[in-house]
Amino acid sequence: MFNEIILNDMKKIFYLLPVLALFAGCSEKLDVPAGEPEADAKLLDIEAAVCGFSDAAAPASKAVEKGVMTKFTDGDAIGVFAVGSDGVIEECRNVKCVYDEASDQWSGKVYYYGASASYFAYYPYSEEMSSVSSVEELVSVFTESMADAADQSTYALYSACDLMTSEGTVSAGESRLTLDFSHAMSMVEISLPQVNYRTSESEEPYYSVPVKFSSLTVGGTSVTPYMIEPGVYRYILAPGESVAVSGEYEALGKTYGYQSSAKAYAAGKYRRLNVNSSEADVIHTLSVGDFFLSSGEIVPGDDVLTPEQQASCIGIVFWKGNPTTVDVTLKNDYPNCTHGLVVALDEIERVRWCGNNTVEVNAWLKTNAPGFISINKNDHEKDIAGYNNTMAIDFYNNNGTASDADKVDAVVEIMEYRAANPVASGASGWYLPSTKELSLMFNAQGSLWTGGTNIRDEINVNIAKVGGTELTQDYWTSNEVDANSAYRLSYEGKPKGSTKFWNVNNDGSDSAHLGNPMLVRPVMAF
Repeated sequence: MFNEIILNDMKKIFYLLPVLALFAGCSEKLDVPAGEPEADAKLLDIEAAVCGFSDAAAPASKAVEKGVMTKFTDGDAIGVFAVGSDGVIEECRNVKCVYDEASDQWSGKVYYYGASASYFAYYPYSEEMSSVSSVEELVSVFTESMADAADQSTYALYSACDLMTSEGTVSAGESRLTLDFSHAMSMVEISLPQVNYRTSESEEPYYSVPVKFSSLTVGGTSVTPYMIEPGVYRYILAPGESVAVSGEYEALGKTYGYQSSAKAYAAGKYRRLNVNSSEADVIHTLSVGDFFLSSGEIVPGDDVLTPEQQASCIGIVFWKGNPTTVDVTLKNDYPNCTHGLVVALDEIERVRWCGNNTVEVNAWLKTNAPGFISINKNDHEKDIAGYNNTMAIDFYNNNGTASDADKVDAVVEIMEYRAANPVASGASGWYLPSTKELSLMFNAQGSLWTGGTNIRDEINVNIAKVGGTELTQDYWTSNEVDANSAYRLSYEGKPKGSTKFWNVNNDGSDSAHLGNPMLVRPVMAF
């Protein structure tokens, strides 16, 4: 079934109210080239404004109230014609003008031919259009060429079919040619459903993926559309009589058909067709040990992974629950991370927590960034707030230190890891875990201090299945004790206060009076 809703076209995506975007060219007075009609002819500036497609079903007064604006971008080329009393002026027949985004100018020499001359232009430029003499003829030639343009699967192929035209004049004494482009073709946009993976029927999806688009027929012709974003496809068609849109898509191993009624597609108009499906939900009972893939998909921990799944696995679920109940910073930044926590497959080699023990980070944060939760709060039993701690310390690292020696090295390393290892949209990104979060990898739901059910070995089994580094011992947490120490997690899963002024000798041997730096194990919420 199709539903039609309002949306505007894009050439490049800009989420703005549709207003005219003007791009100025260069202006200079020149001697008149041979054969030009005016002795004082001069080179014209070019301003090119673009209007998006308007909804075919909406009143004209509301056609461009909201949506995505079309905009010329670097390298786009238009063709410009000048028309005098005897027809097209040969010196200005299909003059190619190319937009340079860096200088905000159009190349190409378009001259002023007197107040009686008019101009028309089109996009995209083609040498084959040099023989036309009017906008009407240009549209006719272009429409005929579209008969063989069934493949619009790339942006280049799609935009090559998106004919836009403009007509304009230059008043006496002016040096600017203003061209307001509008779409001469029509467009259909098709939105396919998504498969939503949920932990229960009442939960928000933790992962969604568009269904597979297998075929599309427009007006009886098999075509290949352009995917403008996952699950959303566009196809340019010539305006004319009513046409129907039909096709097939695949979801969860099954093939489904869809069909729209015949609709008219007028120049400059578009229709959006929403394909609805009731076969779009997968309920998966989340469990500790599940595999978390880079796409956001979660595979049960007792499944045998395909080679593709193994390659895309980035972590293991080690706790299920809502981490945003305490971590308000996480809730503000990622409100949908309410399902659980994932531990990374690898870890960062031993680093110091901090290179200097003269600054208490938490005290600085209280004065300069009071919006964060305390990073050394005593209520560790509920302290699933590693995201807050990491973001707070990162703020301190970038705003509160006089030198690199004062920065918290463990968070510097985490932020570099975070940047180098992006995660699925909606997940929090990697961060330095709190004491409670680290203990949950070892003792499940048990007490932070006395231990509980050992799940470290269970998690390590699945980490090993995908070639990761197993959990060992002595990891830094993101919880500071005071200016001289921060918490680390020992082998048994119990936190220990330990000095954060760690170092090693130049020869690599342990410094007996300072001890070893600790490992860093990234985690994330989803």
